[in-house]
Amino acid sequence: MPAFELKILGGFEFFDEDGAEISVRSRKVRALVAYLALDPDRRHEREVLAGLLWGDRFDAQARQSLRQALLSLRTRLGDKASDVLDSDGRTVTWNGAACRVDVVEFERFAGQGDLEAAAQIYRGVLLAGLNVASEPFAAWLTSKRLRLNEQACDCLERFGMGLLESGDEEAALAAAKRAVDLDKLREPGHRLLMSAYAAAGRHAEALHHYQTFADMLKTELGAEADGETVRLREAIRRGERPSATASPSAKTADVAVRQPALDRPSIAVLPFVNMSDDRAQDYFADGISEDIITALSKSRMFFVTARGSTIGYRDTGLEVKEIARELRVRYIVEGSVRFAGEQMRITAQLIDAETDTHVWAEHYDGALRDVFSVQDDITNRIASSIQPEYLSHEIYRVQRNEDRNFAAWNLFMRAYWHLSRFAKADMAECRRLCREAIELDPKGAGHYSLIAITHAMDALYGWGKSHEQSLLDGREAALQAVGLDDHDPLAIRCLAIVDFWAGRHDDAIHAIRRALDIDPYDAENHALNGQFLGMSGDYGTAREHFERAVQISPRDVFMAAWHNNFAMVAMAARHHEEAAEWAKNCLRLNPKFPGGYRTLAAADGHLGNLPEAATALESLLRFVPELTIARLRKRLPFKHEADLEHYLDGLRHAGLPED
Repeated sequence: MPAFELKILGGFEFFDEDGAEISVRSRKVRALVAYLALDPDRRHEREVLAGLLWGDRFDAQARQSLRQALLSLRTRLGDKASDVLDSDGRTVTWNGAACRVDVVEFERFAGQGDLEAAAQIYRGVLLAGLNVASEPFAAWLTSKRLRLNEQACDCLERFGMGLLESGDEEAALAAAKRAVDLDKLREPGHRLLMSAYAAAGRHAEALHHYQTFADMLKTELGAEADGETVRLREAIRRGERPSATASPSAKTADVAVRQPALDRPSIAVLPFVNMSDDRAQDYFADGISEDIITALSKSRMFFVTARGSTIGYRDTGLEVKEIARELRVRYIVEGSVRFAGEQMRITAQLIDAETDTHVWAEHYDGALRDVFSVQDDITNRIASSIQPEYLSHEIYRVQRNEDRNFAAWNLFMRAYWHLSRFAKADMAECRRLCREAIELDPKGAGHYSLIAITHAMDALYGWGKSHEQSLLDGREAALQAVGLDDHDPLAIRCLAIVDFWAGRHDDAIHAIRRALDIDPYDAENHALNGQFLGMSGDYGTAREHFERAVQISPRDVFMAAWHNNFAMVAMAARHHEEAAEWAKNCLRLNPKFPGGYRTLAAADGHLGNLPEAATALESLLRFVPELTIARLRKRLPFKHEADLEHYLDGLRHAGLPED
């Protein structure tokens, strides 16, 4: 039996094993408890925790505040404190087995399909009434609340439809009203409520509710009810009993890959086209697209497709409607950049792909250093065209509070371009550019994130001074990134990558799950989660996450890496033919990707295709000529030694020397 129980849905209540309440009055200690309890069994860096809740203080003061908070918490927990809380000079860990948490139980019941139990546990918004003066914590809390609230709405809607099927209209009405109270703009809950009214013979109330909801949509969003809701109204008008066999919400296998446009406006920003003759300026055009994506993403009212998902559409020649269909978005932004000395012209247009109409189009002339103000204007034009006016003001407020440095931004975008090339010289150049950017913008988490990835690549391919030093340098950079912005999915993802290649599999999986909590629609997060789980022995779940990644981002810029990673997962599962096919797919996408040749050689070695294995090995050694079995054994992060040795055996068959 767990020594403690924590209830943080609808408030904050903490109990010991005898049911006596543990008094925790400090708001920041409550926040710390919730943060640790919702990410248990993970070694949280003290620097990250200090920055999360006391980031407005000097580093020494923030660390001291964290120490005092932990001491206060241990005092209140008493003799059982060590059961649930473990800490040393560098990390703090919450023991999940020692504390029952209502959020964890809610998610477990929801995942198992026990909708009634999940609905009963969800008493209200996460940490209701808790206000903490910390922007990083507030951002984390907002993200968690939104995700849990959406999950609760989905449970209530499906539970309510089940009640309708069984003929319990009154209970279905109660579930529908709860769902609508949780999210007044979510249409499936309103459809359930209309269906329940109609099933109970209260047709007038059903139609009145439709009109009230439609008026609210028009007033607050300037939008119409969607087709399914309108068809339900017409069926009720005709006196038909609504079907209780179809869920009021979209039927899919997983929330993470649902069409986001059902709940909020969805938009993809395509790579801006560099119209100049200088192809070296492509990175600048990409940077404009990425900054617009980042600005739009700051509002949870939008679903914004990640940059990695859209960059693959450069020069494809596909029609806008086809791109929108593949990415499952309604709106598309496209544009171009033309340079003349220190002057630029940027054109942009917003297209409603559903109706195939241009919402607006504009061009901007100015100096290169005016690029930020142009991006801001484009972002606000998009926001005000799709969403209510307050959203434009919200984005403007966030932009105004940012101290952006043009020179640092320029360096970062050049560095990102080099990172995507996966070559030794490009890794070094990426680091050099990021270090220059740090001198100009020391608080830029992204600069440290890219540095961390380059060190991880050096460790993998032996491009650094030593494998161990590359991993140490990578982790140091990743921790600096997370310390600067603990809510940045890129920073968290980079820490996960470094931990994974260092063999800290559990830490890596915890970190990538945190990144998924923040942005469940990010394809790269799903791809990495699949890799980490698969190379830890969970092939089935790994494949699910990989398929989600491809479904979310079918032309992702990192698709070649994903194919190689899943080839390695297939090798761990002893699926040699499948591994060979994934590796070939990787090399079709990027013939200069060393890992693709390595896994192809290993797979062909096990399949007995020795000439093909030797050819793949020969190509591999052109990229990493000093590679041996002994060196590779240190670099590959299979969790289980048997899986690692199996992979190496394939390379032995291909002819890779031992030393």
